[in-house]
Amino acid sequence: MNQSPSVEQIVCMKFDSFIKTCLRNELRNIEKYEKRLRSRELMISDFSLIEGKSDIAEIVIPDFIVKGLEISIKDPDLLEALQKLTARERELILLIHFTGFKPKDISEQMNVVERTIYNQHKKILIKLKNYMEEAND
Repeated sequence: MNQSPSVEQIVCMKFDSFIKTCLRNELRNIEKYEKRLRSRELMISDFSLIEGKSDIAEIVIPDFIVKGLEISIKDPDLLEALQKLTARERELILLIHFTGFKPKDISEQMNVVERTIYNQHKKILIKLKNYMEEAND
């Protein structure tokens, strides 16, 4: 004997049908949107202005930003060694060697004794030296 589906089963089937319709419509909308985007995209090679010009300024992205100052490192070994340091060590080295801050100024900002800055600086330089020597081996 064939039993007719219960009310609960009918509701489930209607819900499933509704969800499938919604998903189909959403997929269609996404495909239309992507097609519209592709039709509006332009390739950089399409512009003859860019190919011929060699004096266009390069966009330089800084490697580090310390105290609002942008610092770019050109030596890849030094950059790699600096990235291995902790954030505090890196900040100390960059402030002293790349921004011109004096250890006295840094000690006042960090609320530590000036001698501590000198000792940390010396230890960090030894670490950097070791990292760079490992990179060259």
